[in-house]
Amino acid sequence: MFSSALFKFVCPFLILLIMSNCTSSRQATKIENATVEKIKKLDKKSIIKMGQNILKQEIGENAPDFYEQKVYANASSVLVQFQVPLKFAALNSNYYYGASIELISKSLTLDPIFNSDSVSNGLDYLSFYRPTKSDHRSIEDILHKINSPYKSMRKIWRALIDQHERLTVIEKENYYEIESLSQHQSSRFKLMKGSGETLNRSHRHLKSQTMKEMGYVEIKK
Repeated sequence: MFSSALFKFVCPFLILLIMSNCTSSRQATKIENATVEKIKKLDKKSIIKMGQNILKQEIGENAPDFYEQKVYANASSVLVQFQVPLKFAALNSNYYYGASIELISKSLTLDPIFNSDSVSNGLDYLSFYRPTKSDHRSIEDILHKINSPYKSMRKIWRALIDQHERLTVIEKENYYEIESLSQHQSSRFKLMKGSGETLNRSHRHLKSQTMKEMGYVEIKK
């Protein structure tokens, strides 16, 4: 989907825990008498609401509605996942970019990126990421520099979802750290802000299982 300056991966991205540079887990509020069979009888919207309720109780905030929402279940577990296909971490910012809630064991896994030296109170004071106008402009500038066919944050966001990929951009003083991620490969490079030069390219093959391979079935309705 990207030009030669980025990478083309058309692979399913279905991984149990949200991929990130940092995760945080904590016990979530109990759901009275929750069992896999009881939960699976509910529709997807109702199960997502259960996950949102836990987020609200535990961190004081729901995941934004525009986050991707997935529900998976097997014989002993029900997972609710919220994630964004494009993580943009502006300089001096700290946000959650996703969350995974397991409704039976009551566990909550958060997906933060810390791009600031000041995190005085840990995770309790983070919010979920919401793109700003400045973020949109930065992404458009990056897309222009790498000659991407997608010219806006909205278009690249949609393309990443459609092609089951993830893109992480972390802003530094003079450059961006960029990672393109599929199920089977991770590719990274630095993009200089002024010149648009790309440096330190690297590629790494990943060995990961899909949710289906781990015995999960997606609840779509």
